[in-house]
Amino acid sequence: MRVEVQHELGPPATAEELAALREATGESFCSLESFYSRWNGACLFVEAGDSEYLLEVYSIGRIPLERDGMSSWMEMAEEHGWSREEVASVLDSVAIGQPPSSPDQLVVKPGGEHVGKVLQFDHETLRLDERAASVEAFLRRLAADPARLNYDLGCMCRYKGDIQAIPYFYAPDIRQFEEPPPIPDWFTG
Repeated sequence: MRVEVQHELGPPATAEELAALREATGESFCSLESFYSRWNGACLFVEAGDSEYLLEVYSIGRIPLERDGMSSWMEMAEEHGWSREEVASVLDSVAIGQPPSSPDQLVVKPGGEHVGKVLQFDHETLRLDERAASVEAFLRRLAADPARLNYDLGCMCRYKGDIQAIPYFYAPDIRQFEEPPPIPDWFTG
């Protein structure tokens, strides 16, 4: 199945928006600044004519709203025996994006041991799992192999087309292939 995708990129953030982002993200701001200076939010690998996408990067204005969503998950964590320190460790994260159809969040830490890393807040386990050592590394990983990143984030991107399908490769120009490449081991494993 072939699916045409595109990126929906927001306008550059204003100086005021960048100042708000700096305040919210602390030491992680440096790794976010170059992205938000170009695009204040984005939906990436969006299926043409549909709403399915691989990843949303929040606009600066949306970041505080997503923190509120994480807070509701953490209330549940306390009910299930998490300590206040464990809950605080998640709540000091700043949500910057999300895979589709999932309450999971991609977050950065404004300071401390994991500053600058891109972590995935897993709503089922209530854990933070590292996805990249920096925002730049995350974006390079996304550009190099978006299908693998989708797989690692939980295969939430499922393009509809004629049937619902999880992508196993992306090509900037499908005409370069007479046939699709073989399905990688990580996809079938």
